[in-house]
Amino acid sequence: MTTIIFSSHRLLCYLRHLQEVDYDEKRFGVWMLTNNIYDKKGSIIATVAALIIELTNEKIETALIVSTIAGIGLVWLVLREDDPLKDGFPLLRAN
Repeated sequence: MTTIIFSSHRLLCYLRHLQEVDYDEKRFGVWMLTNNIYDKKGSIIATVAALIIELTNEKIETALIVSTIAGIGLVWLVLREDDPLKDGFPLLRAN
């Protein structure tokens, strides 16, 4: 569930930028490649969680605890950021 929340928020952020460049795929692609667009904090949280689970021999109790903490971390990242549907210009339209 937390992955869906995090991913949908990221997608809306990228869509807002695509809208800002007038839906020009080439400019959007150049922007993504030149600015290394990927979520660094989210990637670190997910990678550390996966490593901890792997290093503890995938014990179910550890996996549940680590997954819960990682999920809380991802949602915390989303809550700290502006809502792409309400902030910024141009506003995304949710029809």
